[in-house]
Amino acid sequence: MRMESENIALIELGGSHDECLYSQVLFLKKYGYRIHLLLLEDHLARLDAWSEVDNWQTWPSPAGMIGEWKLVFRVLKFLRQNNIRKAVINTAEGNIIRKLSIVSGKNIEFTGILHLVRKLWTSGTQRIISRKIRKYLVLADFIAENLEKADPTLNIECFYPVFFPKTGPPSHEKKDRDFLVCVPGAVDYARRDYNALIDEIGSSGISPGIRFILLGRTTGPDGKRLITRIRENGLEKHFISFKGFLDHELFYGHILNSSLILPLITPGSPDYNDYLRYKITGSYNLAWGFQIPMLMHESFKEYRIFRQTSVFYRSGEMMQAIKALAGEDEKLAELRKGISELRDFDFDAQAERYVNFLRL
Repeated sequence: MRMESENIALIELGGSHDECLYSQVLFLKKYGYRIHLLLLEDHLARLDAWSEVDNWQTWPSPAGMIGEWKLVFRVLKFLRQNNIRKAVINTAEGNIIRKLSIVSGKNIEFTGILHLVRKLWTSGTQRIISRKIRKYLVLADFIAENLEKADPTLNIECFYPVFFPKTGPPSHEKKDRDFLVCVPGAVDYARRDYNALIDEIGSSGISPGIRFILLGRTTGPDGKRLITRIRENGLEKHFISFKGFLDHELFYGHILNSSLILPLITPGSPDYNDYLRYKITGSYNLAWGFQIPMLMHESFKEYRIFRQTSVFYRSGEMMQAIKALAGEDEKLAELRKGISELRDFDFDAQAERYVNFLRL
């Protein structure tokens, strides 16, 4: 392995994808890079002080167009002062990155992570960004297979950022009779079909030991709407919910305690068509990283990565599938073993793919 000593920056300026950062830090550290992590202060509050990062730099969230331009010039000043010629933009989308791409010049090479790839051909902002960023990483192989409308001169590779900080044993032990189903992420009806879940509990019933963990904030309008539905249906004892951000030990502890991860993406989800072709949910990375099987709608069965890591249900049969799996410990254990052995999630293979792509 050829060791590097050059500076590199990881930049996150407003996206909600900081769960992708730690894997990249590990990949770069393995190959000897000096890592500068550039963030907004809001992101730093959600991260641990990772020892692998050599230099942390944060700025307040910008207010308005003038604030965005000030932030862009602060980023560029930092890169130049620290002799950084290569940077990865963790969320290579949006107006701040458009501004950065316009004024960054030729001395800094950017690689971008794209989280909704259809923007490559539907977004004017993304087309401007792509004049500067010619290399993109996407977050699953099935996304890389759905780029037929993208500019063929762009260089696009997929990788799996499924490595997370080490954590101890779960801080909250589950009862032996509990079958825990985790729904990660702040409650958001545009992303997840909570109505299907509540409706199916009403029509199919629920076993006493089945509990759902809503692993994210429930204090926004969508969260309050869901909690109201849970109470109206007398289901409080079957749901675990949280009002604010969870610390990492508690967050990861609940995932480790779970028997299933439920992304809740169905044909009834507003963003369903995008999830089916052009983006992932962070639930996937958590499931793959912690080797927890997912319960997915059968429409996702067309993709190899889901066939190897998931159990599937038909429309209207989600709760039937959950109740059946509650008694299938051996099946779930075998699926977890298979996930842990997949080449897609091998650290050395992913680190090599990622770093080789940056070197192109």
